[in-house]
Formats: sequence, C-alpha cells, structure tokens
Amino acid sequence: MGFKKHRIFSTISKLWHQVFSRILFIYSVTIFIVISLLLLFIGHFLHKEYVDQALEANDHTLDRLETYFDSRNQNLSANLLRLYYNNDLVESVAYALQNNREDYWKYRLDSYTKSNSFVPTTIDSFVNTMYLTDQDIDAINISSLETGNSFNYIFNHYNWSQMRMEKEGSFLPDIKNGIAISKPIHDGVSPESIGTFTAYYSLDKLNKDEGILGNSEVGGVQVYSLDKELLFSSVDELENVPVPTGMSNNEQIEWAHEDGTYYLNHRVDYNLGFIYVGVIPEDEIEGISFTFWFTILAIIFLAVTVVLTGYAVIRKYARRMREIEYHMLEVQDGNFTTRVNVSERDKDELSTIANSFNRMVKELNSYIDRAFVLEMKKREAEMRALQSQINPHFLYNTLESIRMKAVIEGSKGTAAMTYHLATTLRYALSDKQQVQLKEELEHLKQYMKIMEYRFESKLSVDYKIDESLLSLPVLRFILQPVAENYIIHGFKADQQGNQLQIQVKTMEDCRVAIVMSDNGKGMELERLHGIQEKLYGEEVTSTDSIGLSNIHQRIQLQYGKPHGLFIKSEKDKGTEVTLILPVGHEKTKLIS
Repeated sequence: MGFKKHRIFSTISKLWHQVFSRILFIYSVTIFIVISLLLLFIGHFLHKEYVDQALEANDHTLDRLETYFDSRNQNLSANLLRLYYNNDLVESVAYALQNNREDYWKYRLDSYTKSNSFVPTTIDSFVNTMYLTDQDIDAINISSLETGNSFNYIFNHYNWSQMRMEKEGSFLPDIKNGIAISKPIHDGVSPESIGTFTAYYSLDKLNKDEGILGNSEVGGVQVYSLDKELLFSSVDELENVPVPTGMSNNEQIEWAHEDGTYYLNHRVDYNLGFIYVGVIPEDEIEGISFTFWFTILAIIFLAVTVVLTGYAVIRKYARRMREIEYHMLEVQDGNFTTRVNVSERDKDELSTIANSFNRMVKELNSYIDRAFVLEMKKREAEMRALQSQINPHFLYNTLESIRMKAVIEGSKGTAAMTYHLATTLRYALSDKQQVQLKEELEHLKQYMKIMEYRFESKLSVDYKIDESLLSLPVLRFILQPVAENYIIHGFKADQQGNQLQIQVKTMEDCRVAIVMSDNGKGMELERLHGIQEKLYGEEVTSTDSIGLSNIHQRIQLQYGKPHGLFIKSEKDKGTEVTLILPVGHEKTKLIS
C-alpha cells in the first residue's frame, strides 16, 4: 500500500514538472471555473424567472381571493344601506333589538294590522332578501348591544354545522374553516350603534370554485386573521409560516422550511381584518428541477468537451516537445549525429526551435571535428597545472565527503557540495595573478562551506570584514591555504565547537591585516619556532606554491619585507595567522 501511494505521488510529481501538464491543468481549471460561473449565472437567472412567473400567477390568485371577499363585504354594506331607506323596516329591527321577543311579536302583529302593504317589514323579510342577493352567505346573526337579544338565521345547515363552534357565555359563535363579516346597525336617528349584523361564509366554497382559486396554478393560498390565526388553507397546513401584519402588500419572501423551500406572497386587508398568504413550494415550480439538472449536466458536458479538446491539442505539441527534449539528451550523451524530424506543414515556434537545434548540432559536430583534439589537450594541460596547485589531500577528502554524503542522505546535500567544489576549482583554474580581496574571500568561503558540509555541526566560521577594503587588489591563493592548514593540523575532528574567525581590518600605519584565528589544537613553542624558521628562511619551489612559506615569500616579493605572513600559536588554545598587506602600493595595481 505504501509503495503504491509513493508511486502515485511520484507520477503526479513527474507530471507536474512537465510544462504541458501544468498548462493543461491550468487551462482545464480555468475553463471549468469560467463555464461553471457562466452556467450558474444562467441557471440562477432561469431559476429566478421561473420563481417570478409562479409568484405572479399566485399573485393573480390572491387578487381573485381578495376581490371575492371584498365583493362579499360590498354586498353586505349595500344590503345594510337599503335597510335605512325603509323607515318601517329600520323601526322594526330597532324594536326587535331593544325589546324582548314577546313584545316584538306583539309589535309585529300591530304593525302588520295597521300596514296597508302585503309585504312584511320584519327582520325575517330583511334577512331573506339579503340572502337572495348573496347566496354565498351560510348564516346571519343579528345581535343587540344593549339587551343581548340575538336572532340567528341558518341558510346552509351543512356548512353551518361544519363551521360553528360553541362558545360559552357568548351569543356570537366561534367558527372554523369560515369567516364572519360584521357591520354595525343604527336606529336611523342616533349615530350610535344599537346592534351588530354578522354574515358567515364557509371557505369550503373556495376549494370547490375554480373561478376563485383556479386548479392549474402552482401552490395555494392561506387566509389568516390579523391575530395570525389560520382561517383557511388550500394547501397542506404548514407550521410557523411567517405572517407579518406590518409588511406592505405584494411583498415577496423566500422561506426555508424543514421539508423544503417556499416562496410567499402577502396581502393585508385591514378593512376586513384578513391576511392573504400565497404559498408556493419550490419543488412544484415547473422548470426549477429541469434548470438545476440542465445546469449540472451542461457544466459537466461542456467542461469535459473543452478539456478533452484542449488535451488533444496540447498533447500534440507535448509530443513534439518531448521529441526535441529526447534529441537534446542524445546530444548531452555525446550523440552529435541525432536530428529532430520537422514536418513541412509545421510552421510554428516548435519547428523553428527544432530547425535551430538541427543547425546547432551540425555546426557543433563540425566544430568538434576541427577543435576537439586541440581543446582536449589544452584542458589536460590546465588540469595538470591545477593538480600541481591544489593539495591532493583537499580533493581526496572533499570527494570522499561527497561520496559519504550521497550514501547517507540519498544525494541530499551533494548538489551543494558539488557547487562549492566547482566554484573553488573554477577559481583555481583562473590564470590571474592578482584579484580583488572580495574574490579571494569568496574563494575562501566556498572552501569553508565544503568543510562545513564535511564536518556538519562541528565547525563554524565567523567573518568580520571591513567592506571598504573589498576592492583591495591582493595576490591569488593567499587565504585558502591558511584555512586548509588549519583543517589538516589544527581541527579537532572528535570534538564540537571548532571555530575559525576571519577578520579584515586596517592597521594604524594604514596597512591591511587579514587575521585568521582558530581555537584548534595549537602547537608547542618548539614546533612553532621550527615552522617560523622554515617559513622565513626557505626558498620556494614551484611545487610548494600553496604552502604557507610560499604565501609569505610571494607577499614579500610583491610588496617588500615589512609585509608577509606571521604565526602565533599556543598548545591546546589555537593558532593565529596574520597576513600584512599594503594599501595603495604601486605594485598592487590589479593585473590579469
């Protein structure tokens, strides 16, 4: 399992480091995001359009519902208005409300006897006439505000039995699945009310009358009182439907319920005391589901189509690029006869690169034929010169460190050590006799970095450099041999905390001092004297060109006796090597 996972990650890493794989990935992600955003925008627009259409249709239903109740109210008001056109009828109704029933019946007989009309002017005749003008009325109640007299008239006994609920201590019954519209009754003389006229309407008619609610629109309607009591619902009853009374008419909201999303219309009729609510379940809106699945499938289809098309195009270019890369590797391995196949139909940048590569390889092959042998001889001579300058111990130790580092770390750190080694060798191969101090210091740093890799945490190097002296011309190879001498003779390989400090400063007599001090093994006084005698008295040969005595002699030959290399050392405490150089000496002009 671990091997498979490693193999998968290795494959992904390999693909990611291929330019065309990254281009394909970025292209695919970009196209997918753009197509998704575009189709989501279109889907959102269509979704909103379908919702708006459903709300508009539902709003028309609320219009019809509101018109229905308003017409009931207007009919009721018109009938009561006719009451006041007939004085005898007004007097009869007022007498009935203000007296007991026995006195009222005597009053009716006396009035009928005295009247010349065959049409009775009683509450019964008035109520029957009202029913004839509005047969949606299921029951009427006329009640007195003073005496408590109450007259009930039932026209549709079935609906009334379904609506009526007894209420103890009240002459006005409570109702369910119905509404009651009440109007005040006056005696025709005083503006104060003497009673209440209440008409009852069953709301079952709304479900049966297609002209009011219709049978094709999505969703349904609910009717609430201003106290938010549900009076009627043409849909399955929902709990906690938001029914605001202060909201303006025709305001629409989206309501998230536990069984889905609903869209609501609101109408508030303060005159009748009703709140009309249109309820539209989202899953019943035609086109919503289609829009959702269309958007998802369109995103998948278009994304796959575009990505596959891009893959086919990019794969063609990737194949050509890999062919060019293959032939480059062939040349890298020494095969100068290889050529990239270029089609005459291809006139793009890759064909230009391939043609240029073929010409380059051809010219390179010709150049090798002319100059290879001479160049190799020159390189061999330079290498022999290098070998005569570089201490073999340094190369052996460095290469051994690189080899062991590669074995232990699996090539980790090898690149860095190789880089520092290459930089050091490049500097050593230079034919300059003098360089700037910053170049010599850089060469020293490259060498010390190799040593730090070799001895890991056992060695630390500290530089204290006066930057104003970095451009000072100095002889080449005067610092690294001193550091190498410390590594060979003074470094404590079995201990931690080895330190080497390099300091460049200006002395009081305007000369420059380069001080290299360590906390290494040091040396006994007798050995120090022997080294000093050899250092200051021995003639230098070409094979000693990187020794301390060679450095001292070269400095003195270049700048004179006051300058040179000076050593101080103490057993088990360390060694200090000081190089004294002039500033502004005529022989210090930089030459190459």
